[in-house]
Amino acid sequence: MKQEEIELLVSILKNFGYSIETNKKVIGKSGIEHKFAVIAKKANTILFFNFALDDKVELSYLGMLCAYIDLKANGRRFILLANTNRPIDIGVSSLSDKIDLLTYSDIKELSSKIHELLNNL
Repeated sequence: MKQEEIELLVSILKNFGYSIETNKKVIGKSGIEHKFAVIAKKANTILFFNFALDDKVELSYLGMLCAYIDLKANGRRFILLANTNRPIDIGVSSLSDKIDLLTYSDIKELSSKIHELLNNL
């Protein structure tokens, strides 16, 4: 994850009316501390964003799954952003309405996919 990617994400979220926190830790019901690159809040919606390295996408998705289980509540959605060109098979589709995996190959595609996600919420 590059600073440019975080700044782009924050900028887009602010344009959509979200308040932003970066590098935030949230303690779950289990007592485990979950760290997120960006947390965005608007009305009754909270979005949790993390970035994954290309070779750690599957592992990062499992971490996001654990965070979802520990933090789940109405209005919460978890988004993992991964800069990769390879196909990703996470093997879990039943939670796709709560955990999104957005892959992108460059900053332009990242911008497009974030806009699409937010427009469809």
